[in-house]
Amino acid sequence: EDIFAEVTAAAVELIPGVDTAGILLITKGGKFESHAGTSDLPNELDELQRTLQEGPCLDAALDQDDIVRTNDFHDEARWPAYSAA
Repeated sequence: EDIFAEVTAAAVELIPGVDTAGILLITKGGKFESHAGTSDLPNELDELQRTLQEGPCLDAALDQDDIVRTNDFHDEARWPAYSAA
């Protein structure tokens, strides 16, 4: 867990525009595990993605070839229910 906290803290510090970060793991059984959130927001967003079964972290976790990035969720067509929430 300590290494996860180091990674999320570094993400906030080093990536321009990043205000908060967390790590989402999805087990082989489909269980969502949120780790090392720098605020409550990443955990809340992970839960929203679990409920809706769509979202950027879900896509990134399930398709290991994708890098998922968006600058504005209000105009994001890939995850319509998640973006609307």
